[in-house]
Amino acid sequence: MTTGERPEAGLRPEYRALYRELQTRMSPGGDLAPGGTDTFGQFRRGVLWTPDRERMHSAILEEFKARCAGRPRDGHAALLTAGAPGAGKGGALRGLGEWQGRDDELGRALRRAHGVDVRDYVVLDPDEFKVAIFEHGGSPRLPPHARELPDGRLLAPSETASLTHRESAFLQDVFEQWARAEGYNLLYDATLRDQRWNEKLLGDLRADGYDRRVLLSVEVPVEQCLAQNAARWQHGRTEFDAGRDRYGGRMAPEVMIEDLYARSTSGRGFSIGRENAEKLVEGGLATALITSERGVFPTGRGTDPALASGHGASAGAGPTPGPGVPTGAVSGVSAGAGPGVSAGAGPGGVVAGSGVPAGHQQGDATIRVATAARLRSGGGSTAPAAGRTAGAPGAVPSAAPAVPRPAPRVPRTP
Repeated sequence: MTTGERPEAGLRPEYRALYRELQTRMSPGGDLAPGGTDTFGQFRRGVLWTPDRERMHSAILEEFKARCAGRPRDGHAALLTAGAPGAGKGGALRGLGEWQGRDDELGRALRRAHGVDVRDYVVLDPDEFKVAIFEHGGSPRLPPHARELPDGRLLAPSETASLTHRESAFLQDVFEQWARAEGYNLLYDATLRDQRWNEKLLGDLRADGYDRRVLLSVEVPVEQCLAQNAARWQHGRTEFDAGRDRYGGRMAPEVMIEDLYARSTSGRGFSIGRENAEKLVEGGLATALITSERGVFPTGRGTDPALASGHGASAGAGPTPGPGVPTGAVSGVSAGAGPGVSAGAGPGGVVAGSGVPAGHQQGDATIRVATAARLRSGGGSTAPAAGRTAGAPGAVPSAAPAVPRPAPRVPRTP
């Protein structure tokens, strides 16, 4: 996808009009956007859910609790993702599990900063609760004509997921409180858009004894993110149309993705998630920051242009995208890749003379690792030195005020 090209340009012709119609209906004011007609509005009465909904919630939560059996309960590690929907956070998580097991410089840096088996986390992802709501017969109520598409097909359940967003966030909050009280290590699928929420969460985790609070920030240029968001939906939609998937493909509203990028003031072409992640680590609320970048950003920062098209990933290197998903939609891992440290890297994994953590090339992604101790001592940020001058947007003090323990949670709005 090139600048100015619509995200659906890379889709198969028979899916382009459907994609655009769904995006319109999912945008604010549309009939598939969260609001008074969503399941929160349909089934919640004041502070209580309807009895049938309460029973469904209990069944879903028991299923999620049962999945935690056998996972460690030492309660010391939390991993939060950062980045827009469609940026490739799932691929980066799969890569993290492989990279930190290697006996090379990147593997050692990841073990020092993170060091937890990704499979040992209890995952906190509202999308998983959206699927569970559907599987338990809790799909939102829509009039028959609203489920019919102009070409005669029907909406896939995933295409009504925004109407269960507030309910799924409620379920995630209840499940998180249980998992934290039980001492599980936690993986939050997040964008880090809301810095007040980020600070409260990390402050609460610190107070609860989670001494390893790591952020995984995944960035691609906004045009690439929008295209990958569309491709992910198309892959799921084709599986749904073929009868191989009952749920369909996930898709975030374009306006949500564009807003995450528009909120950033750093001028580096990243989403606000990266800016917020850097502040959280520099202020000591998070203990480490792992970054992944793919593509060519407006300022020229990012991976080699030769890799930006996705052709730089070695064959058979890590997870492969499904049909209809561009190669760049999944963070690749080069088969047999060596240390992959950028030229000029000096002692401690920092590029000589820059204060920037060394970049490790993994397929079409550049990976960097920085700890809070290094950043607070002036050892550099994950941003290029030129972008972190005193007083520049995104520059933060080296210490942050104490964050009070958050009040009891209420369901989050989108």
